[in-house]
Amino acid sequence: MAENNLLETIKIPSYPPQSIFPSDVLKWMKYNALKYPRQALKLMQMNKYFIYNEFPYFCIQDLVSPFIENNDEWFIKRLNGEWESGIEFNDLPNNIWLTDSLIIDKINFIPQLLSKIIVFDIKELSLTSKNDYETMHFSDFKILTSNGFNLIQRVYFTKIIILDEINDEIVPFDEILDQLPNVTFLSLNCKYLQSNASKIIPKLILSKLQRLILIKVPDSFDFETLLNALKEKPDLYVRLNFKDVLSMNYCSQLQQFIDKIIDTGLTEYFPPRFDFPGITHESSDALKKLRRKYKIYMFNKKLVADNFVDTEIE
Repeated sequence: MAENNLLETIKIPSYPPQSIFPSDVLKWMKYNALKYPRQALKLMQMNKYFIYNEFPYFCIQDLVSPFIENNDEWFIKRLNGEWESGIEFNDLPNNIWLTDSLIIDKINFIPQLLSKIIVFDIKELSLTSKNDYETMHFSDFKILTSNGFNLIQRVYFTKIIILDEINDEIVPFDEILDQLPNVTFLSLNCKYLQSNASKIIPKLILSKLQRLILIKVPDSFDFETLLNALKEKPDLYVRLNFKDVLSMNYCSQLQQFIDKIIDTGLTEYFPPRFDFPGITHESSDALKKLRRKYKIYMFNKKLVADNFVDTEIE
């Protein structure tokens, strides 16, 4: 892996800068800052004196697990925007500071990966199983989401089951949501929502969520109850991606619900998106146009509100 040679171009002062603090205090700050990576970074940005000849963290913007089965080629994106590939797991450094995203479809690697990543400041987390459902421990998930600023905004769950390692039971998804207070984009298997909808939906309504995507939705799912409940969060975009095989009766219910939305026209609620076998092109196009109208409507509404506030201030 190519190393960043930025330090070779910077002359690091040997002595602390002039300050209201005694020089011994500044030396102590520099020595102890390494225990707190974010604090060390802030000090380095403030003055060259706090830059280290050998920074103890290997900063990576994005870390992506291998795409191919039985392959050990990891991908990383450095802070300068350059991608590096062909990296075996054992060659990943043991002092990673991950700043943006973690994309994993090899869940069995997570316990080992946690020993390599010292600081999690990720904004996007993607946990996926390509084959059957895989499990991970709730304690590991907490570590993945344990940055001090709750930065994670985009989350993808696909065929992942999170277990409480104490009793080996599935962790309710409302408890998982508690670990993601600032999530704005959520894509997950529908079975998560089905398992405990009465507790999950109220938390979705109170959340900062802007987009909710449910995948592999079965024909046993009560989509009307969900969409009606989420009207309490009218600007939430909901996309329902159904299974490839649905009963004729269920498809008919979906089409009738869609026709009712189209006939009603523009409302205060973001029109949902439906992906299922048998939906007509006319219905799909009509919903798409309705969503565009809604976005324009909300944009104009915000402009009016902003102008009103400006007038009030004057």
